[in-house]
Amino acid sequence: MRNCHNILISNKIYLFFLFLLLTNQNFAQENQKPDSLSNAETSNLLMLSLSYTSNNMKTKNYEYDRIPAILTNISFFSKKGFFGALDYTKFYLAKQNTYEAELQFGYQKSFFKNLHLQTNFARRTFVGDTTYEGLAQKNTLALDANYTWKFLDFQVSNSFLNGKSNNYFLDLDLSASIDFDNLLTENDFLLINPTVSTSFGTDNWIFQNMSPAFENIVVNYLSRNGFESHTFEYQSFNIYVPIIYNIGNWGFMFNWFYSWPSAKLSKLSWQDQSGVLVSVYFTPKI
Repeated sequence: MRNCHNILISNKIYLFFLFLLLTNQNFAQENQKPDSLSNAETSNLLMLSLSYTSNNMKTKNYEYDRIPAILTNISFFSKKGFFGALDYTKFYLAKQNTYEAELQFGYQKSFFKNLHLQTNFARRTFVGDTTYEGLAQKNTLALDANYTWKFLDFQVSNSFLNGKSNNYFLDLDLSASIDFDNLLTENDFLLINPTVSTSFGTDNWIFQNMSPAFENIVVNYLSRNGFESHTFEYQSFNIYVPIIYNIGNWGFMFNWFYSWPSAKLSKLSWQDQSGVLVSVYFTPKI
């Protein structure tokens, strides 16, 4: 079973994480200025990024199926908490022209400097080889909350996906921030952010492209092996290790990730997923 959706979601999550990190860094620097109140209305952030991801999927023969992609992103964040982003992903090894585009907008609000709540809506379009399509969602509504304590960050992410099938996903993340400021100049920083994540969700997406007869065969096969179908359950355990270096308006990110599927997904020939995400980004003054 080939499905690269989880890995692409993790890549987009870290691009968005990078976006929010730069936003907070930008506002923190702005608030250090004596006239920060007068500049508040213009303290917005625009980010342009270009990324490559390797997307390796391990088979039962311990070989790797490569599904690399090029990602481009344009994001805008206003100091009032509203944001928007446009993502374009190109699967350049596909035999036909294959890409996906996603437009999202949302709002983020912070409380007590430690609690951050966020909601966003995304609309996705996919064109090309459907073996790269993944969950085949058209609309996504996300509700996230994260709490920061010292150098640790706890995050709960809820995603409601509508498309060929309707699905709900819950991700529980724990990350640590190791940062170094003013390494080479007065305006640079290095951040290492190791993260562990446990993913739960409905499994309706497994059956979205099956005929009723074949779906019945798969459901019976899972039942004989002790697994339920069309239910909410544990789906994967994931590790991410992003390293970010930023100097002035430019920055670079390297992110290694690995994902282990649940026993049920492994029974359906789901594969371990791993790879790297390499990004370069620019934040022009606006």
